[in-house]
Amino acid sequence: MFQDPSAMVLELPGAHASIRRTQLKDNIEAGLITLGDGARVRYWFCSHHLVEGGDLGAPLFRLPDGSNLWMDGYFCCEIDPPEDSLVSVVALRSFAEAMDGQSP
Repeated sequence: MFQDPSAMVLELPGAHASIRRTQLKDNIEAGLITLGDGARVRYWFCSHHLVEGGDLGAPLFRLPDGSNLWMDGYFCCEIDPPEDSLVSVVALRSFAEAMDGQSP
């Protein structure tokens, strides 16, 4: 599937201190989010600016238990969730479900 961000050099800072990221050749942003409880979430993101046809863009989050959390829209140019969604997997999941389908 996608390259594993936990095996990459993540040279770019994210929107929050808990996010590290890199830009892949195919315009996919890949990164790691370290949540407040210490859990690490891998993600891949494509901005709506880079998709033809009016797509909302989308991140895919790989949660610590190996499950995937897919979300359409909300983010514009990078992964920038509200701070309170970064405290735990439960908080991130709640945020993603509430904001899924929102136009960036």
